[in-house]
Amino acid sequence: MSRTTIALIVALVVSVAVNLLILGTIIGHRAAMGGQAGAARMHAGGFEGPRDRDGFTPLGPLDRAFRTVPEEMRPQIRERLEADRSEIGAQLARVREARNAVSKALGARPFDRAAADAALAALRAEINTSQKRLHDAVTASMAAAEAEGRLPPPRPPRNGRPDTERPRPD
Repeated sequence: MSRTTIALIVALVVSVAVNLLILGTIIGHRAAMGGQAGAARMHAGGFEGPRDRDGFTPLGPLDRAFRTVPEEMRPQIRERLEADRSEIGAQLARVREARNAVSKALGARPFDRAAADAALAALRAEINTSQKRLHDAVTASMAAAEAEGRLPPPRPPRNGRPDTERPRPD
């Protein structure tokens, strides 16, 4: 075989391997998302992507962080968040602007540590404001349900462990 033929065979094998790697990554991502086409994407109006019947993204941050919140409370939490939809959109835009400022500060040459620290502090403040809004919606909804005597009991632990406890490797 000539060198050209060998080089073409090697290029073909490498190309097939890269394509299989990409295909495997896509299939693995879809399997991890429960067959959904992709992860939820954030935009100024909220999350965009697959949702359950109450509007929560499957296996999303809300489900993981608040899995002890009773399922029956999710519609009330969603209503509280929907009532503030325009402000939430504006808040998400501020988070995006703060992230852009961080990127600009970290990419600036000469590098200015004070500017980068200030941009990161502003980003933390915007993220904290966003999280506080979500946390307030959850706690206000649960407190209102408790006051009205309609707060459901907590979910039972799985495998004898509370939902907040992670299994430890042996």
